[in-house]
Amino acid sequence: MKPATERGSILILVAALAYLVQASAGTDWGPLAFWQRDEAYRRWTGLALTLLLGAQWWVALARRAASAERARVLLRTHRRIGALALPGLFVHATRLGYSYLLVLGLLLVAQVSVGALRPTGADSRALRLREVWVRIHVALAVLLAVGAGFHVWMVFAYS
Repeated sequence: MKPATERGSILILVAALAYLVQASAGTDWGPLAFWQRDEAYRRWTGLALTLLLGAQWWVALARRAASAERARVLLRTHRRIGALALPGLFVHATRLGYSYLLVLGLLLVAQVSVGALRPTGADSRALRLREVWVRIHVALAVLLAVGAGFHVWMVFAYS
């Protein structure tokens, strides 16, 4: 029998909580904090994080047109890329910031957390729950994509 929550999902949820706790505490991570003050570092890590989010969209859209077998492989890829989002956010910014940056960071953590909580099962209750879950997951993904696009635009508009 498969557990209700997979071990990887629990690790992702713990990582999300750990990121929020350390970001709230304003923990200084030595050399990482030094690098994060550098404009070039922030741009390169921001590009990497943006590409990671773009890869998520590409894989999700590719799954829609794939065969069942290929879709299963792409789902594993989608989940692995999603698991990299939190370390990517940490490397890019150990603190959430203010205003829309706070919202954007919280959106990313929420999106990854919701993704980790993907319902399993084939009974009617699980299928209804998955339908609601997909809507929430996609809505958060759209908000995150729009927010990330706005963030990238703001970074280059004010340089």
